[in-house]
Amino acid sequence: GMSKAEKERWEFMRAEFDRVSKQAFKLPLEKLPKNVRTGLREGDERPNEAGDGAYFATLSSSAKYKPGIVNRSKEAIDPSEVYAGCYARASIQLFAFDNVGRGIGVGLRNLQKVADGERLDGATSASDDFSDEDDGLPEIDGAFDSSEVGF
Repeated sequence: GMSKAEKERWEFMRAEFDRVSKQAFKLPLEKLPKNVRTGLREGDERPNEAGDGAYFATLSSSAKYKPGIVNRSKEAIDPSEVYAGCYARASIQLFAFDNVGRGIGVGLRNLQKVADGERLDGATSASDDFSDEDDGLPEIDGAFDSSEVGF
């Protein structure tokens, strides 16, 4: 279950969605028609991703604006260190859209990775997929060691 602090954060998030909904669509969040999309989901819609009784938000980031990504010490880190399943804090901004479909989006401003976690996307890193030994790989015609390159 969620802690009291987590519940309070989600109640705040729902209130923010509600505020944007009333401002943009003149309707409270729970009265929005089904064809108006929001980035907020109840965890039981996708329990394998969020867990029982949890909520989650689906975030998007446009190519125009890349979020800043830092570690716990607030030092910039490579975006590849962030993955589905790691623990992070996000600064976000809600926005209404009425162009290709209608809805309330969640824009990602910045991200702070706080801990590694179990990968939810099933992805593996290239370095983990291959062993260190050459496993008796055959000599391949045309393949060479970098030390043989004459420049």
